[in-house]
Amino acid sequence: MAVTKQNRGQSTQNTASPSWTSATYASPPSMSGSDMLLVHICFGNNITVNSITHGGTNLTRAGGKWFNGRGQREEWWYLNSPVSSGSIVVNLNSSMFNGITITAMGFNGTNGVSGPIFNGGSSSPHIRSRTVSEGSMVHVTGISNSATDGITIDGTTTTGASGNLMPNQVNVNDIVSGMWSNTSHSAGSINTETDASANSNITNSYIEILGVISTPTLTVSTTALSGFTYVEGNGPSNEVTFTVSGDDLTNNVTATAPFDYEVSLTSGGVFTQSVTITQSGGDITGEPVTVYVRLKAGLPIDTYTIGTLTVSSPGATTLNLSVNGTVTAPLGKNEGSFWLLLR
Repeated sequence: MAVTKQNRGQSTQNTASPSWTSATYASPPSMSGSDMLLVHICFGNNITVNSITHGGTNLTRAGGKWFNGRGQREEWWYLNSPVSSGSIVVNLNSSMFNGITITAMGFNGTNGVSGPIFNGGSSSPHIRSRTVSEGSMVHVTGISNSATDGITIDGTTTTGASGNLMPNQVNVNDIVSGMWSNTSHSAGSINTETDASANSNITNSYIEILGVISTPTLTVSTTALSGFTYVEGNGPSNEVTFTVSGDDLTNNVTATAPFDYEVSLTSGGVFTQSVTITQSGGDITGEPVTVYVRLKAGLPIDTYTIGTLTVSSPGATTLNLSVNGTVTAPLGKNEGSFWLLLR
C-alpha cells in the first residue's frame, strides 16, 4: 500500500528566558489511526538532542545535522504505532538560548523511514535526484532567511511567501516544506531543488517515509476437484465448484482450466477455457467468488487427471488445483464386450 499523511501540526517556541533544556509541544495533532509519528525539529544551537518522547514513549532518531553557515540544527525522529494523544517533549543535553520549531506528522501505510539526507549551507542551488522506493512518500524541508526562497519538487515550487510556509522564529528564518507521494506504487525518482535564485544561505533536508509493500495473495476453498463424470456420449459432466478470495491484489484474477475441462462464473452459463475475476481496491469484487468447473463434452472413455486448474494474478503466487474426472462406457457397450469374451 502507498503511504498517506494523516495529520500535521507545528509548535514554534520563541527565545527562552531563562534558558531551557527541554521544550514541550503540549497539544500536537491526534495520532489516532496513524501507523507512524514523524517529528522534525529545528533550532539555532549546536546542541545534542538526548531524546524525544510522545506520550512518554521514546522516539527513534533518524538523523540530524548542524549547519554551521546557517546556524541551524535539524533533527528527524520517528515512532511506530504511536498512541492517539500525548505531548511531545524534546530533551537536550545542555541549555538552549534560542527558540525551537517542532513539527509533528502522522502517516499510514508505513513502519519506518530512510534518511534523512541533508544538503546546503551555501547560497548556490542544491539539486538532487533521489530514488524513491515502491509505495513510499517523500518529505522535503528547505530553510532560508528569505520567505521568497522556494523549494521545487518534481517541477512544483513552494515558497514561504505563497506556499506552505511554516514560520520559524529561530534566527528569523523561514521553513518551506513540500510533500511528494509516489502514488503509482512503483519505484521511481524525485528531483528536489532549493531555490536556484536564492541569494542567501539555504538548506535542504530529505526523508523518505517507507511504504509497507503488501504481497498480493490468493485463497481458494480447495486444491482438489473431483467427482466429474458422465457416460460417453452424454457430456458434459456435472459441475463442481470452488471459491476464490484475494488480498492486496494489483490486477484481476484468471482461472484457467486444463485442456479437458472448462470453467464459468455462472451455474449453467457459458463455459470457456478461462474466466476473468475482477478485483477492486485489492480485493476480489463480491468475494468469495464461486467458480464452476466441468468436464468437457465429447470425450472418449477414460480417466481425466492430466493438468491442473490454475488461479493467477500478477504478483501473487499461482494456485494449482488438481482435477479428477471420468467418462464411463454405456451399460450396453460393456455387456456386449462381456458376451463377446464368453464366446
